[in-house]
Amino acid sequence: MGVGMLDDEDKKDLMEAFDDLRVELESCISEIIDSPGDATNSQLNRLFRAIHTVKGNAGLMGVSPVVEFSHAIEELASALRKRTITLTELIAETLLIAMDRLHDIHEKELYDKHFEHLRIDELKTLYHALAIAETDEADGMAMQILQLLGAGIADGVPNHSIILRTTSTGS
Repeated sequence: MGVGMLDDEDKKDLMEAFDDLRVELESCISEIIDSPGDATNSQLNRLFRAIHTVKGNAGLMGVSPVVEFSHAIEELASALRKRTITLTELIAETLLIAMDRLHDIHEKELYDKHFEHLRIDELKTLYHALAIAETDEADGMAMQILQLLGAGIADGVPNHSIILRTTSTGS
């Protein structure tokens, strides 16, 4: 099944499922960042499963661009789950922005919405590099992603409005 074969109900269901999983991922990230000490295995597994399910749903519906971008994010979630890198605030910010990009890709593919400068290929490459980065390089890679996106980075300090948004809404 390809995107052209999806009816309006299928598109709506896929978008709603994505939105639910996005809330789950944001909640999980917020819990990890807000809790002192290491993330629990359960939290890291939930984070991975949310992204994996986004990828799987898109695959079932034949939305290849979502599958491809989700795969790059899934690699990062896998590295976090294996604890080869740690979920820092910078990496959390990149994951939250990745979910924003995934939303945009869904909108583009399902509803033919036009977006300027999604930079998906560059981002896939950077997310892949982040997933395989050494622990001491991970925040630097995350900073490159944030700088590419112009995510309110000034003097190496992230704009935490995205993280704060998830914690203040109780998600």
